Amino acid sequence: MKTNIKKQISSNDKLLSQSIKDTFKIQIANAEYNKKFSIFFFINFQKKTILLCLPLINQQIKKRVNQLHKVYIQTQLKMNELKGINNQMTTARREVKKYDRWIILRCCQNFKLKKEKIWVDGLIDKDKNQIKNPEIMDLNFS
Repeated sequence: MKTNIKKQISSNDKLLSQSIKDTFKIQIANAEYNKKFSIFFFINFQKKTILLCLPLINQQIKKRVNQLHKVYIQTQLKMNELKGINNQMTTARREVKKYDRWIILRCCQNFKLKKEKIWVDGLIDKDKNQIKNPEIMDLNFS
């Protein structure tokens, strides 16, 4: 299944979509994944390093992705940095799977997620083209 990340993001979220396009040129055309998982991307948005969580709610998607490495990403992150956060992603997936909207997580600059509180900047309100009231969520990384 070929998927374009710009199509996954609401057309109203132009700033975020453009930021993703400019910062990473993300390609997930060859990715196959299960609807139970969420896929995470690090991007720079409004002078912040944030973690973008894309909940997968498409019922047509049946095949699963076992690791983040199956998602073909061109980023400025080194591979060891990506592997270092891989285990943390598993925990994060479990914590955020209850949400059915786009979730933006502000991440610490050095990507060291252990024992850090992750700031949820808010859920994007697709109708009003804005981010809802910010809130804090502790993902309990250990």
